[in-house]
Amino acid sequence: MKAVVVGASSALGRCIGGDLGRRGDRVALPARRRDRLVDAAKEAGPDALAVACDVTDESSCRVAVEEAAAGLGGIDALVYATGIGPLAPVEKLDADAWRRAMDTNVIGAALVTSAALPHLTKSGGEGDSRTGFNDGWDREYAAQVYPVWRQRGYLTGSLLDVEEFLRVLDVVRAAAAPSRK
Repeated sequence: MKAVVVGASSALGRCIGGDLGRRGDRVALPARRRDRLVDAAKEAGPDALAVACDVTDESSCRVAVEEAAAGLGGIDALVYATGIGPLAPVEKLDADAWRRAMDTNVIGAALVTSAALPHLTKSGGEGDSRTGFNDGWDREYAAQVYPVWRQRGYLTGSLLDVEEFLRVLDVVRAAAAPSRK
């Protein structure tokens, strides 16, 4: 698999990028902090690509995705692991803090996805992230039961341990692999 893991210079992105690279996947690791990114690419293996990218800049996103696609020979998967979250009482946060969060967490994800979509479509990779779990769901019924699930604690919103996430990711990858019959 040829994967682009955005935000791979730290945290979850670095864990995912490193794990994929060590498993033998070809990875491109776009991120803003070049110094940390070089180390992350070394951890991910000799074929990992460190790609400079500022997700708040549309041109940077397009250039980074094109560099990743050229270096990998295409893109089969895209992981957007970039995110920031201001933590302060709301009355102490100014508009700039909210703009930075929106630019990074929402607009950046849209810009990177938009740039990668032609490559994902070409490889057929865009479908790998869609599980089909809720295909055929009655949407009206789902809207009725969702609040009940939340109330009963079925949807806790808690964070996964990174090792548990990578184990789940491995299961998903195995399920998506072609049969070897």
